[in-house]
Amino acid sequence: MSRKRKTGLKDVYQILEDVRKIRIEHVESMFMRSAPCSKYTENAISDRLIEGTSSLGSNLLQNLKIAQDTLRDYGHFREADALTDVLINCAQLPELGGLGLTEHTDLTEEQDSEVLFLVSAWWEALNSADRAKAFPTPLRTRPEGRRGMTLSEKIFSLHDIDQRGSVAPGDLIRVDVDWVIASEASWAGMESTYNRLRKPGIFRNDRFWLAGDHVVDPRINGLPRVQALIDASERAKRVFKLTDYQGMNELGGITGVFVPDILTQRLIQKRKAPRHRTASIYMKPDDDAQYVGTHQIDLSKVQSFIAKYPRPDDVVPVVDCEGMELDGCFIGACTTTEEDLILAALVLEQGLKGSIGHLGSAATVAASSFTMRITDPTFLLDAIDTKKWDNLRRTRDSIIPESPTEIVEYMEPSESPRPCCEIQSKERIIRSMLVDASTVKHQVLTGRVQLLGDFIDTDALAPAEFLIGMETHEAAGEHCLQYTHPEFRDRVKGGFNIIVAGKAFGCGSSREQAVMALLECGAKCVIAESFAFIFQRNMPNLGLLGITMPEKLFHAAAEDGAEIEIDLNDSIINMDGRPFRFSLSPLERELFHHGGIASAFGKFGSNLFEAMTEGKRLGVTPHCGITKATDVHPELQCFPELRWTPPPKVQVKEYILISEDIDPPIPRFVVMHGLFYAIPPTITGVLPDDTEQDRNTKDHITRSGWRYVPNLRGSSYIGPAPPLGHGIHRYIFTIIALSEPLRFDRSQRVSKRHIAKAMVGKVAGWGQWVGHFERPWPS
Repeated sequence: MSRKRKTGLKDVYQILEDVRKIRIEHVESMFMRSAPCSKYTENAISDRLIEGTSSLGSNLLQNLKIAQDTLRDYGHFREADALTDVLINCAQLPELGGLGLTEHTDLTEEQDSEVLFLVSAWWEALNSADRAKAFPTPLRTRPEGRRGMTLSEKIFSLHDIDQRGSVAPGDLIRVDVDWVIASEASWAGMESTYNRLRKPGIFRNDRFWLAGDHVVDPRINGLPRVQALIDASERAKRVFKLTDYQGMNELGGITGVFVPDILTQRLIQKRKAPRHRTASIYMKPDDDAQYVGTHQIDLSKVQSFIAKYPRPDDVVPVVDCEGMELDGCFIGACTTTEEDLILAALVLEQGLKGSIGHLGSAATVAASSFTMRITDPTFLLDAIDTKKWDNLRRTRDSIIPESPTEIVEYMEPSESPRPCCEIQSKERIIRSMLVDASTVKHQVLTGRVQLLGDFIDTDALAPAEFLIGMETHEAAGEHCLQYTHPEFRDRVKGGFNIIVAGKAFGCGSSREQAVMALLECGAKCVIAESFAFIFQRNMPNLGLLGITMPEKLFHAAAEDGAEIEIDLNDSIINMDGRPFRFSLSPLERELFHHGGIASAFGKFGSNLFEAMTEGKRLGVTPHCGITKATDVHPELQCFPELRWTPPPKVQVKEYILISEDIDPPIPRFVVMHGLFYAIPPTITGVLPDDTEQDRNTKDHITRSGWRYVPNLRGSSYIGPAPPLGHGIHRYIFTIIALSEPLRFDRSQRVSKRHIAKAMVGKVAGWGQWVGHFERPWPS
């Protein structure tokens, strides 16, 4: 037996022990025998083990099959199945993402090493799966009383970390991430962030995709910067144990949100690996799901469209541009699937019978290539033989009738049981000091306006030719808007640091360097009529303040160089003395306050989102009180018992108490449930009776003598009562200590605005509690 054959299998078992902490008994002694000898064995499994060792295969792939059988004998079925995936990957052709190896050829040392790496990576994937939080078992039927949900809502509900069972428009939820995708260009910046976070590792190596083909090209791989990208990607592959993967879109795969049917199920059942056939969860929308609108699409009237240069969002029908002369035609892009290429070829077939880049489908490009003028491909598409089309797509599912015995079993998101309403705190009673008003910083940004237009794209903000070197904010800022607005960077440094733009700011490719460039230039804020989706998401993640301002009056009033002030506390923009209100989500505020995700991670660790969405614990923690779980009636006060300690070194003259729901069905709207003032300074706690209206007087006074501002119902207080089935709402209870009493005339109808104006300069301290309340559908 050759030393290479021995060590191939021995290394496999060593990897098993290193990665999965599984040790195969007798693994040492079995390599010292060249033939089976029953007197040395202790049981049937070891006999099988030694027998397999004595008949080692001619290469490592055959030895993997021996190890696979041994693992099954020992009951390690997941590890054995992982080797099945390795063997499939090894046998797959290189153009399909495999290694192209067979069991009948001697492998080179380099090939042996790559196979062993695959073994290590696939077993590490089992560790990843073990670390991941498993989904609760889906339900076979919809729970009685649960609101009807769309398919998208069910997908979000399935991934809801809190497992509430249902979601609704306006809910703020935290979801499990299925996949993380990065290019080698973006990984260059991500790796520096990863290193700044002290290399925390990745959660799942089987859910991280690193696509090394955005900049890397065989023609330029020798360049130092490109080689650095290759090295970084190879380093990530080895450290994180990533395997090679061929993009599914190039093999005909497409993605989308649709209701799975028999054809979907058939496709899934054709998969080679068993785990790929059994992991699917099929869901469909409820009949009573609510939609913003419903539309019927007549496929016979579908047209081809084209995205016109220079704005990718400028999409128009091809017939509107028909006849436009072209300098060249090219079919490419990562969204061009196998089916697109087949369709383009068939269009060319029909047509042959008879560097400004506009974006169109493969069929449109093919049709336009004959005359080098933009051409509507409809007449050529109509001429294609559909039978030939189906045959070339290598699928017959579309013409196979459904069998009456074939059914798709649809499932429902599961839910975790929880109390109806509760105030959450870590300890039963904690008395702590209110925040001193002098320590509360009023956040105001000031600067001068620099006007930009519509469709400022990421290619202008971070030019592609400099992406390779943009590993830091500093490098990104050196070229921001270099070609389209060359004076931009100097003007920002000169104080024109509040950017006011028009529509679709940040459109184009999804590169985080575009945000990094603005930050390094010194831009304090970007105010735009609208933002591109991915760019808008990247801004708070990286710590740049972005404000959506659709109001036409604001943009009409905005002049280049105008002085501007952004009051984050009051959500007001003051420009040349004119106020304009804006809105930010609580999470956007928190991320900006902490300087982005990386900075927040340094403060809160992996619990950063829990810390930022739970609400501010500003020094005051309440008595932990849970209302009756069966009490879901809003007419019951349901006011939690709250306690506080007066701020030090301040003589309190009066308290104000506010209760607000920040998660109503209307997004970015806050509902006031109760506002009480003239609370005596001797009071250090509140009970439910304190907030009840005094029925013996027409004045707005509670039974405890406090004054109140009527809420939307005209009463003193509305207990937490979210809409049935709307999920958990956060209720903010705020106590404010005043150094001077508020003075109003008895006849004055006091409003929330009056209170806010009168308390200016009198706040001595304040604190907050966050209550979580829910009204589930009755069972």
